[in-house]
Amino acid sequence: MRFGILAMGLTSILFVGYGIMLNGQQKARGKKITEEEIKVAINNRSDVDECQNLDQIQIDHLEYHDFIGDGQEEAVVVASTCMTGTAGPDIHAVYKRDANGRVVELPFRNVEGDPSFKGSVRQLPIFGNALWNRA
Repeated sequence: MRFGILAMGLTSILFVGYGIMLNGQQKARGKKITEEEIKVAINNRSDVDECQNLDQIQIDHLEYHDFIGDGQEEAVVVASTCMTGTAGPDIHAVYKRDANGRVVELPFRNVEGDPSFKGSVRQLPIFGNALWNRA
């Protein structure tokens, strides 16, 4: 009898703890992606920070849209990093939150229809023109 009560008590504690953890993850996933988070994601694309500080990354255009249809808005970004020089924006991407609430780049299908660009040589442009602000 005591073992059953103890087991029920421990089970209740585990379920409550798990519910609190899931609630926290859902709140993080539901939070709108900020410019600062996008700059961090851009700068951390490789093992080494591309720019010395986040002030060297400029968000030129930012819009939000739910591309996936999961109720969470993804961030459509055109940005310039310290690596671009005079070439104009070098970032054309869409960012989303992963299951852990981290901001990650959304993969796009390549010309052949593969699930993502990983390992693909040819890539489709997302939108825009390389000389987008030149008239």
